[in-house]
Amino acid sequence: MVNDESRFEYYRKIKDVEMRSHTWEYWKPDTETRNEIEEKWQEKLRKNPNAYSGDLLRVKDIEYLHDGTMEIDTQLSTYKEHRLTMDKPDLNKRGNCLHVSGDIITSDEKLVFGLDDGLLKLIGGGVQPKRDLIFTSDYPRGKPNPEMGLYREVWEEIGINPLHYNSLTPDHTVVTPEQRHPEIMYKIELSPDSKAVEDLFQAYKTDCKNTKTPLEINEVVCLSENEIPNILEDFKTFSPKQEAEIGYIQGNIKYFLNRKND
Repeated sequence: MVNDESRFEYYRKIKDVEMRSHTWEYWKPDTETRNEIEEKWQEKLRKNPNAYSGDLLRVKDIEYLHDGTMEIDTQLSTYKEHRLTMDKPDLNKRGNCLHVSGDIITSDEKLVFGLDDGLLKLIGGGVQPKRDLIFTSDYPRGKPNPEMGLYREVWEEIGINPLHYNSLTPDHTVVTPEQRHPEIMYKIELSPDSKAVEDLFQAYKTDCKNTKTPLEINEVVCLSENEIPNILEDFKTFSPKQEAEIGYIQGNIKYFLNRKND
């Protein structure tokens, strides 16, 4: 179980991801948790009446098999439940929504990051269960799929589509005490080099401006393996939340590079 503290791991190497089961029913937390969520949400709405609360994919259970496969059981939840419960140790009180991100590597061996209001970030986000679908004979209505979610996130954030991929493979999972929802990290190898990736992003920015589509990040940053430690150590932080995010990126990238160099 993902809430088993005795087996809590920040990082776990994986080789495959299998969506074992999915139900289209929404998570129903206990009354105390539900009331706490609603109270916090109403406070948030008073500050921002347009606060987003779309559907996300909640992880009910995870099993890690000996062959490196990560098996996941899922159901529906919402962004407000995810955002307002992510620090709770008890799975039954947590939105526990599935996130996906990419360790994105250009053909000249640079890692791709986003830059959002002065904060370095990994490219990715939550799996949206009614958009990120694959269709099979067993699931004619569609079945949520994390890889489809990552394809969408990479396109929406930096304008790179799957035609630019050489490969996409699961690499590891990340769970931290501060953000206990599971995150699947994929290794994405691109055919364009870093200059082409930056050019593609600039073209995407122009398209977004012309169509009045909001950008999720301000710039793309491509860093070599030698540049990454200094950038991460020296990067400015402006709030405890951002400092925690930088710490998360530091740990994640160091883990990935260590695995990559094994």
